[in-house]
Amino acid sequence: MSVDAIRQLVGPPTSPIDAPDAAGWVAVEARLGVRLPTDYKRFVSAYGSGSFDDFRLQVLNFAAPEDWESVTSDYQPLLDEWVEMEMLPPGTPVFPQSGGALTWGTNGFGDTLVWMTEGEPDSWPTVAYPSEFEDGVRFDLPATDLVASFLNGQSLGALSITLHAPHVFEPSVR
Repeated sequence: MSVDAIRQLVGPPTSPIDAPDAAGWVAVEARLGVRLPTDYKRFVSAYGSGSFDDFRLQVLNFAAPEDWESVTSDYQPLLDEWVEMEMLPPGTPVFPQSGGALTWGTNGFGDTLVWMTEGEPDSWPTVAYPSEFEDGVRFDLPATDLVASFLNGQSLGALSITLHAPHVFEPSVR
């Protein structure tokens, strides 16, 4: 599956919000200090900022100021707290540490989707952390495959992300 599979399930907005072009991605990756997965960049370039099905799934947009602020001020510090509270496996690094957890998605129920930034970006696994603070579930597939799985109605472990058709992608209001 891919961005094309997501497009078949729910089309992108005609005017995506904060959708970067190639030069925009160069700036985002320079600010992060790491290359991002190709499928993620294709998705965000097509869909921009927003969420599926009334915030049941949000793919964070590192090019959007509000999402960038959420990642750096909320999600990454939360991962640091989870390490201290041993909610993440002992020794789990948090981005920007090498191989560290980097939040890329969330939902209105408190589930968190993170990449483990180990190796090549297109091979980064996702670890999904349920809101109930259970152990994370690792998925060795691209982020867009995981999004398409949710849109296809697949239940993935203890996650609260369950989407039912028909789907809507709602651009963020700026």
